[in-house]
Amino acid sequence: MATFRKIHTQFWSDPFMQELTPEQKYFYLFLLTNDKTKQCGIYEITKRQICYDTGYNIDTVSKLLEYFIKGGKIRYNSETNEIAIKNWKKYNGSTSPKVQSCINQELKSIKDKSMIEYLYSMDTKSQEKKNKIQEEEREKELGNPSLLGSNLTKQPNIPTKNEVWEVFSSAGGTKEMAKSFFEKHDGTGWFINGSPITNFRSLANKFIDNWKRNEEKGKPQDPTKVKITVK
Repeated sequence: MATFRKIHTQFWSDPFMQELTPEQKYFYLFLLTNDKTKQCGIYEITKRQICYDTGYNIDTVSKLLEYFIKGGKIRYNSETNEIAIKNWKKYNGSTSPKVQSCINQELKSIKDKSMIEYLYSMDTKSQEKKNKIQEEEREKELGNPSLLGSNLTKQPNIPTKNEVWEVFSSAGGTKEMAKSFFEKHDGTGWFINGSPITNFRSLANKFIDNWKRNEEKGKPQDPTKVKITVK
């Protein structure tokens, strides 16, 4: 995951920001962009580290943290040294499947679970139940009922180039087909319409069938236009 953070231009026109002092603006911007931040909006950072990075003393850092806590903009746990930024999704939100997968992994390591509820307005148990239901629905769509009810994550089953070639070879495919298939799905992180690919073999067979069907019809093969749909 790239280590950069987005700051929209509207950040400076936000009514809340316009009421802050230069010192408070600088501090809030630091909380949003320092190198300890994570994609989920919750990360660990000690007051000592904040002092070192900003140049403020411990009293100033404590007062600034308290100001933003009272303003409902952050939550800070001095025992776990975790901080949650309330408006994180507003400035760094993304619908990318890869980003969502990254967020799900990061949330598993959060020590203070109340921070997850603070940012995402849901408790851990209800989220786990929701994830399980979503995974079962995805497996139905991918036509692999044998996996229903299993404890799956939102990670796709990413094959190697050799594994792809073995499947294509056994199904009568060519190296050109295998290369096209691998590059097509590797470019999307092995997701289709937001759903992770957990059974690439069935998709490979459909890919080969579509390719051969187009060849029989005399259509020129363009690897980027061989579409596979999940029913």
